[in-house]
Amino acid sequence: RFQVSVQSMHPGKACLMLKSVYSAERLHVSLKNLSAEWLLESQKDVQLLPGPESGTEHPNDNWSNATQFKRQEFDSAETYIFDGHGTLWGVRGAAQGVTNLDLEQQIISQVNSLIAAGKQVIFATNDSNYSRRMYVDRLLKHGICLCNDDEFSREQAKQKVVTAAFTCAWFLKKALIRKPFVICSHVGLLEELREAGITDYVATIDNQGQAYKE
Repeated sequence: RFQVSVQSMHPGKACLMLKSVYSAERLHVSLKNLSAEWLLESQKDVQLLPGPESGTEHPNDNWSNATQFKRQEFDSAETYIFDGHGTLWGVRGAAQGVTNLDLEQQIISQVNSLIAAGKQVIFATNDSNYSRRMYVDRLLKHGICLCNDDEFSREQAKQKVVTAAFTCAWFLKKALIRKPFVICSHVGLLEELREAGITDYVATIDNQGQAYKE
């Protein structure tokens, strides 16, 4: 038996209450060289880390300073990670006199400027409906100059994308999970499983996205 305790708190407090082990460098690769392909090929063991510490005094003291935007620090960074919906597109809360569409175009332009400047730009999504290939297509459709519009360039661009489907496939491979049962309604996860070498899965849909009859 075990007891589950639930506590509501600000995300900043949760971050600052994490055990020190979370702040330790655990990847044998610099952030600027981190890619989805490296994660897939990495031989590092999957490690489950302990939960948050309790009793930390005044965990919010430094949160406001940590989240203040500092232009100089932003411009000097070498690696940038962007979500898609609500960050690059589907933007809401535009400034007075600027439409949501205009704001979206300005954001896309700024991201393209970072790419053109040679910065490491990574795109992430928690939407498991998308494989990395599908998400590259979506980024290009929204005007992100991630790569040239050819098959080879798109394949290379997948290294700049991390999706929930990809990380799920990566974890299953590292954890040596055999014959997983996959409940899904889109083929993105199945595509990533096959790319990870996991082909013995049992899914609720076929490879074309059609649901199996009961």
